[in-house]
This record gives sequence, C-alpha cells and structure tokens, in this order.
Amino acid sequence: MDNSLSEQWARLQDITRTLREPGGCNWDRAQDAESMRVYLLEEAYEVIEAVNRNDPALIREELGDLLFIVFFYSRLFEEKGVFSVQDVMRDVSDKLVRRHPHVFGEQKDHSVQEVLQNWEKIKAKEKSSEREAFLPALLRAFKVQEKAARKGFDWENARDVLPHLESEVAEFRQAVADGESSARREEEIGDILFTIVNCLRHLGIHPETALHRSTDKFQDRFARMTESAGEGFMDLSLEEKELLWQKSKQK
Repeated sequence: MDNSLSEQWARLQDITRTLREPGGCNWDRAQDAESMRVYLLEEAYEVIEAVNRNDPALIREELGDLLFIVFFYSRLFEEKGVFSVQDVMRDVSDKLVRRHPHVFGEQKDHSVQEVLQNWEKIKAKEKSSEREAFLPALLRAFKVQEKAARKGFDWENARDVLPHLESEVAEFRQAVADGESSARREEEIGDILFTIVNCLRHLGIHPETALHRSTDKFQDRFARMTESAGEGFMDLSLEEKELLWQKSKQK
C-alpha cells in the first residue's frame, strides 16, 4: 500500500465517507455536529494524557483518533454542501501564513514577545470579539491572563501575586463565617482559583498540567488505599481510612 501523504489522506477520507453512507455504520450515520462534541473533547484530552505520559506510540494513536474526528466533522458539513475537509485545510494554511508575516512576509520579528504581540494584533483585526471561546475554566483563565499581560496589565512576578492570594482566601473565609449565600461563596472561591492560576503562570507552571498531576497522584494513592483494605473499605471509619491514606503517601 502506498504510504504517501496523499494516499493516506484519500484513504481516511474514503473510510469516513463510507461510514456515513447507506450501508455504512449505523452509529456513525446517527451522529451529528452536536452529538460529536463530547467525542471531540474526549479525544483532545486523550492526546494530552498521552503527552503527559511521554508515550510516543500512544501519542501517535491518539492523534490519529483526533484527526478522524476532524475528518468526521468535515464530512458532516460536506454532506450539507457547506464545506469540505479541503476547505478546512486551506483556511488554516491561509491563516498560518497571514499570522506569521515574520516567516512568510517582509516583517522580521525575532523575539517570542514580538511574535505574540503581532499575532494578537492580526487576530484582533480578523475577529470582532475579544472574549475567549468556550474552554475548560483553568485554561480559559490562563489564556485571559496571558492576553492581559501582553497588553501590559500584569504583576511583576509570583511574589507580588501571593499577598492577593492571601487576601482572596481571607475573603472566602469571611464569606463562609458570615453565612453568605452560595452565589457569594462561589464568587469568592472563583477569585481564589483565578489568583492561583495567575501565580502559577508567573512561575511557568500550567494550571491544567499541575492539576492533572495532582489528580493522578490522588488516584494512585486512593487505589492503594482501597486495595489494602479490600472489600471492607466502605465499612472502615473515617479515622481508619485516614490511616490508610497516610500509609499510601509513604509508598
């Protein structure tokens, strides 16, 4: 089998079309743009998980799954006569050339900061809204803060953020102590999370990565707890479970 890019491109395109046509897969034929949103999100996160594991074989596999979703979405709209996967590729190629004048044009920006500032200027001309798209909350906060920083609205370093973090924690404590409404407490805890993201950004730590690692650590320790206790885990007291938790941290 020809392993050229054009051959593999055509093969995936044909497979996607066949799955959607009469006589294809009933599940694939039943999907639409809305129902596929969850699978798009899942595949994107599975790529991230593979990268976190630093597993090239898994990264390759998950990128393939994500690429199929792109072809599938494009096919959905091609069936309606709206656009094709070729249109998608042409549009993104045009955008990349347009937003990299320092590579494909006469402008010669070299520093990362200059490149990012110029990217934002070009993007602002192309899009009327400055509002970030729907993203996971931590990632959205990170991107909003990065954009504000590129426009000169930012703290100097992480040390400057810490007093504000302490202030936000104090405000949350007070809201809880005063019996404030759920909406008020939600607002205050949101401020804490937003400030934590800002602190992490200044330290060069991505909040999504940090939280994923902490979640993985919790899962591993909790698995050791339940494995150690066996089927009787649910019957243990909270104090007994805490002892198992402390032991799991020592391994």
